[in-house]
Amino acid sequence: MDLVSFGDFGILRDISVQSLPKAGESTAVSAEDSSLYGSPVFVSLALSRLGLETGIIGALGNDTESATIQNVLTEGGVDVSEIRKKRGKVAQRISVSDGSQTFTLMHPGTGSDLQIGDVNLDLINSSNYLFFGGAADEKQLWLQKQLISGLDSTVLAFNLDEYSDKGLEELRAIFQSVYIAFTTEETLTGLTGLDLDEGAKMLIDEGCRLLAVLLTDGGATIINDGGEHVARSSVQEAWARSHAHDAFIAGVLFGLHKGEELDMCAEMGCRMVELHAASEGDQFPTREELLESMAAPPAGIGDVDFVAEK
Repeated sequence: MDLVSFGDFGILRDISVQSLPKAGESTAVSAEDSSLYGSPVFVSLALSRLGLETGIIGALGNDTESATIQNVLTEGGVDVSEIRKKRGKVAQRISVSDGSQTFTLMHPGTGSDLQIGDVNLDLINSSNYLFFGGAADEKQLWLQKQLISGLDSTVLAFNLDEYSDKGLEELRAIFQSVYIAFTTEETLTGLTGLDLDEGAKMLIDEGCRLLAVLLTDGGATIINDGGEHVARSSVQEAWARSHAHDAFIAGVLFGLHKGEELDMCAEMGCRMVELHAASEGDQFPTREELLESMAAPPAGIGDVDFVAEK
């Protein structure tokens, strides 16, 4: 397996109201929509489109939404053999907004029912990458910490944005094992209380080897203890699209998997975001589409040698 993902995923219910009610009040729902959420799902799907072998560890319920998620993953070429079936409903996020303010309710559902005995440790240790994309609750976070304690040569990738409600102390045990963490400049500075450079240095000192950061100006950078590897700014609208961060993560991991230099990995992440934004129906690009895009010299990072291998 090239990459196995684990973390928070489920159903997102977006509810629109005219105004958020105060205590004791009620309000009418003006619109409602449902969709899948979860970085483990979309990073796995994106990398599968790029030709990598991906799978997901997790728990689904016996509800219709769980069946929908499993079908989406299966049709997208993601291995679901390590998903365990539990009684109950899959995790849900309920987002209620009046257009200016939003509050979100979270229910871990079957996401908190996964036990250490449900996890195929041999699969994790035989995979090239283990990707953590959020924790449904404290129980799932504890399980993630237990899993990394037994890692051998598997590379740990970590979506820090999905843990933005946690503190540094809660995440310290994970940082010590992280090879690459993905985040936004806003999350990084908010978590550390420092600017980009100092915040990145803090996390690298905590143990992260690499930080892939989406910048507030729309660009991207990968930072290690030797400095920055910057990709050009992309179209701001592209970063605002749903799952843009997941597309970026997949592009960077694809570059690392191919053994590309860090500046090229950052550029691949940016190209993934742009191709995803330009697609119909929020499709992630195929391997051929990404490599065709990369055949043109990346803008803003100088001349590079890149062979668009199929």
